[in-house]
Amino acid sequence: MIDAGILKNPTVDAAMGFHMNFGPLGDFDLHPGCMSYAPGQMMFSADEFKITVKGRMAHGSSAFQGVSAVNAASLIANTFNSVLALEIPCDEAALLIVGAIQSGNAGNIIPDTATIIGSFRAYTVETREFIRQRVEDITMGIARATRTTATIEYTASVAPVVNNKELAAEMVGYCEEVMDKVQAIPPVKGSEDFANLGLHVPIFFANVCAGDPSDGYAYGMHNPKARISEDALPYGVAAHCNCAVNWLANHSK
Repeated sequence: MIDAGILKNPTVDAAMGFHMNFGPLGDFDLHPGCMSYAPGQMMFSADEFKITVKGRMAHGSSAFQGVSAVNAASLIANTFNSVLALEIPCDEAALLIVGAIQSGNAGNIIPDTATIIGSFRAYTVETREFIRQRVEDITMGIARATRTTATIEYTASVAPVVNNKELAAEMVGYCEEVMDKVQAIPPVKGSEDFANLGLHVPIFFANVCAGDPSDGYAYGMHNPKARISEDALPYGVAAHCNCAVNWLANHSK
């Protein structure tokens, strides 16, 4: 959408987005009429990658004639563990995980191909780019050391949600006019593709609450048993409209 020009003609000066939250998400009020937001860092980035390692197949009795792709993939995956432990400040939240390693189908064959599927998350653009660079450095360095080749494909790429503090303060005031409660919360661990707009314009992103566990809303989003309180819908519409109308009225040229 950004590439297609959503921020142009007319030029977009700021962007606002709401999400619905419900269920056991944290120590804050999730009853309809409530809204939650973070004044700066709000949500993790999310980058998913697929690494393909190429070696040379050989029979297990002549392993020296091959180049083991599974050995290289294992070394790459294990080395990723050191990035968070040794290269990211201990008080900064970030994640780098390997979700799958796939290679070979026989116990007596050196496999010539292996794939690694994983993801990383960070609260800041700087840490996100640092982890991306380390994933590439480690992958290519180990590939050279093990006489394999490797390629990296990013299958998903979402920036961290970072609310513009000045915009958030203004929008919260408009939300408080129509919501029963607007609460600041710590950053959450999920991700949201609305964040990519924040790489171009100031953004305000918040959650409209739609069901507290104390009222029986025991499951969160993406769970097949999840349900929401439709009492939250009028609040979301009112907050969205009030923010849009007031921001435009106060910032028209």
